[in-house]
Amino acid sequence: MNGNWIDLDDMYLGFLSLQFVGQYKNGKKVGKWDIKFQTEKDLYHYQLIGGGEYDNNEIRIGKWTDLVEIFKNVKETIIQVGFYKNDEKEGFWDIMKRVNDNQKFQLMGQENLNKKYFLHKILLSQQSKLKL
Repeated sequence: MNGNWIDLDDMYLGFLSLQFVGQYKNGKKVGKWDIKFQTEKDLYHYQLIGGGEYDNNEIRIGKWTDLVEIFKNVKETIIQVGFYKNDEKEGFWDIMKRVNDNQKFQLMGQENLNKKYFLHKILLSQQSKLKL
């Protein structure tokens, strides 16, 4: 398998289509791959929600945005943004969410994979409260 591909995953959400868009070389994912999902308001439009880069051995490298969850009822999307080294997450990963397609992602917390702790940020009436 070689060339540009769109891998579909209709079962992932059960209500919207998810696409993985990128290149195969000798049957392995290589280069930049995008994660896109079909928006409810426009069934012909796919919105970029994540992605990153693979090396020639299908190993994730560099900065990635991973899709964690999309909830249909509240239209909430949760992603993680951080770095891969040799196909493993390393360092700090931002956990971000948004309530609908029209909003920008907001920082929800941060995970330090080197130290194995999670930092969670709660917004209360324009004030931030930190909790370990």
